[in-house]
Amino acid sequence: MVVGRIGRPVRLEAHQGPKTKYASQELTTWEASHVFIDADGSPDGQMVGIEYQSLVGKPIAILQSMVHHINTQNPDSGWEMAANTVSDSRDFWSAVKEHKGTITDLEFTFVSPNIFKSVSETEKAVRRLQEENGAQSTTIRLHNEQGALNPDSELVRDHVSYVERGGGVAVLKKGNRTLFNSQEKAKSVPIEESAVEAAKEPAGLERLIRRLFGR
Repeated sequence: MVVGRIGRPVRLEAHQGPKTKYASQELTTWEASHVFIDADGSPDGQMVGIEYQSLVGKPIAILQSMVHHINTQNPDSGWEMAANTVSDSRDFWSAVKEHKGTITDLEFTFVSPNIFKSVSETEKAVRRLQEENGAQSTTIRLHNEQGALNPDSELVRDHVSYVERGGGVAVLKKGNRTLFNSQEKAKSVPIEESAVEAAKEPAGLERLIRRLFGR
């Protein structure tokens, strides 16, 4: 487990004292978010938890920016990192139910696995495309112009389960309008300020980590 913080500068406009006739000045402060990286390679894969602070930015955007930087700095490593949200499949199926009869497109983008240990049909297919064809990602699109797309099948459920664990992205559309995007439905864990303060001690930090990752 790696624990740290990531921050960004925030520029504020303030005023000096009466001697300067309250002249304006720009101040730079920093806002920071806690970061927890669970890299033990459990069956759920490697996971990252980032504290949401509006002035710092969306956690998935921060993480993907970090991953992009690492990949560009290591072009000859022979591997490429990828980051997707861990979502809840119930949100996907709720969107399917809500928009039944209007869904024209269902698109999956899968990242080739190298961590997940449980083997699903989706994982086996994506891994084979990686090993035999060199695919770093795989995109599947289901389309029905009349909006009569029915996502409820055993294979699609397997795809959704893979996405749910962070293996990719699922998008539902009605024409050009996005009805659902799993990347915007990341799982979140509400944490009280008291728990953050308690995490300054080893025992409190261990409890916080268990709450975040459920393990």
